[in-house]
Amino acid sequence: MSQPIKHLYEFGPFRLDAGERLLLRDGESVPLTPKAFDLLLALVEHHGRLLEKDELLKLVWPDAIVEEANLSYNISLIRKALSNGEDGQKYIETVPKRGYRFVAEVRGQGESVAAAPKPPVLVVNRRMKRWRKPVIALAILLLVGVGAALSFWPVARQPAAPIVDIKSIAVLPLRALHASERDEALEMGATSILITRLGSLRQLIVRPESAVERYARPDQDPLAAGREQKVDAVLDSRYQRSGDKFRFTLRLLRVADGATLWADTLDQQAADLFAIQDALSAKVTGALRLTLSSVEKELLAKRYTNSTEAWQLYVRGRHLSHRRLLLDVEKAITYFERAIALDHGFALAHAELGYAYATLSMQGRSPAKELMPKAKVAYDQALKLDDQLAEAHAYLALYKRSYEWDFTGAEREHKRAIDLNPNSADAHHLYAFYLTYMGRFEQGIAEIKKAENLDPADSFINRNVAQALFFAGDYDGAIEQSHRAIDLNPNAGPVYNWIRRAYEMKGDEQGAFAMYLKMAKAYEISEDEIAGMKTAFAAGGLKGHWKKSLGRLLEREKSGYVTQYNVALLYARLGEKEQALERLQRAVEDRDHFVITLKVEPLWDSYRTDPRFVALVRRVGLTQ
Repeated sequence: MSQPIKHLYEFGPFRLDAGERLLLRDGESVPLTPKAFDLLLALVEHHGRLLEKDELLKLVWPDAIVEEANLSYNISLIRKALSNGEDGQKYIETVPKRGYRFVAEVRGQGESVAAAPKPPVLVVNRRMKRWRKPVIALAILLLVGVGAALSFWPVARQPAAPIVDIKSIAVLPLRALHASERDEALEMGATSILITRLGSLRQLIVRPESAVERYARPDQDPLAAGREQKVDAVLDSRYQRSGDKFRFTLRLLRVADGATLWADTLDQQAADLFAIQDALSAKVTGALRLTLSSVEKELLAKRYTNSTEAWQLYVRGRHLSHRRLLLDVEKAITYFERAIALDHGFALAHAELGYAYATLSMQGRSPAKELMPKAKVAYDQALKLDDQLAEAHAYLALYKRSYEWDFTGAEREHKRAIDLNPNSADAHHLYAFYLTYMGRFEQGIAEIKKAENLDPADSFINRNVAQALFFAGDYDGAIEQSHRAIDLNPNAGPVYNWIRRAYEMKGDEQGAFAMYLKMAKAYEISEDEIAGMKTAFAAGGLKGHWKKSLGRLLEREKSGYVTQYNVALLYARLGEKEQALERLQRAVEDRDHFVITLKVEPLWDSYRTDPRFVALVRRVGLTQ
């Protein structure tokens, strides 16, 4: 006998039950989050067909505006859930820059599926399982009810343990008590404002928003997050909405032993995001028992914009810009521009807009002469509106060193940024670049280590500790540090840059090429291109690989912009000195961002006595 039609799909050892929303492997349930299940179902239903990213976003998040990061995150969850498939079978194919395709053979596809006869003992077990779901559901309802009641309980206002020596804190993303009541705009805006305000206090180290945004899952363990971030305490906040009011339940947890240092509730009208933040800031600083100067009190109450919508656009832009991927940075620019259109006096948005333009320049999107003047206009406007912005001074310093070649002015701005906010990882990070490029390696390494201590889980900062060590000639140290960065984020292409360069300088061709391959996979380079890389390396070692890379750059140059400094480096690797110097001359004329590394780049060591190279170094304003 066949059962009534059920939407059942089978692939490998898995059965996907759309009606019951279950994924089973050999009869055992495989846990998936709701959105991961929806995404897997969409892929299976359209198996064999490429689903573009935009199409998947509309299928899985039809009523919400979400970033592509949500898609890739849920794809990784699905792959992890399927990882024990038969013989490591690949179920989901990534089509770089386009989307995903479910490639396994699928059976069932919504037809009726025959019920196989079962032994009597299994029938008994099946009857028992019929009761399990209602019982579990009832238990969950009871627990949620108790949790909701406790979240409003007045006793929560009592501190549970003494607060001593809290020097660092992670403010975790605000989370709804009930998923059905989520207000993403509130969560995003409120968390970022609180971090920005607390981060301005000298006596407290606050992990930046980019460090904690990964902990927004409803089931996130706050203490696990605190351990990853290496902080003394975490602020875990939940909210519940009732009509036009929000109730916030706040807990400050000590990471070392899990003790609740403080707990409280806050009732606030839903309409005013900034009033909510004023109240939250006052609650948290009161709980931490901080003695604030008059300047710090002003910073804590500072409103960077009076437009809630402008702030939310700014936060979205910051999130994308921090990822440092070309398409994300370009999208971030549109968010910053929209925020500025709503509030032209929003200094932070001007500063971040300028840095986004500078990032595009550093990544070779367009010539520096096209992008860096736009960055300068944005920085000038930011500082005209608010001269106390550490970010704006740090970004202006980057402009002065990389485009104006005003190294004295750059150092002055770097120091001003750190003086304004000594706990800013970004300010120390950017100053470390300057010191390293000037050949002041000991100071540069010390400065990047300060940035690492302020934001230890940032793979980009960890990767640039390796850069400082590389330019200082410590190739073994650069390799060791790069492995730390890779452990933090193995899917980020830039983390492989300095380890492969260190292997090159040590003469380890196999080690270097292994890193080239990992970098290519992280950047989602096509399988055909990777196969071509392997062929070139097999035929000619690293020189064969470099020749192929140079050929691709020269071909791309025929139809678009290519950074001349990168071309010069490839010619130098291949020992073609005249072509390298010619391209280096063009890079200096273009004011390419990386010509300021001329003093420290080891590939130029054999060029340093050549009068043409000496002239270029002097033109940039450097001394050998």
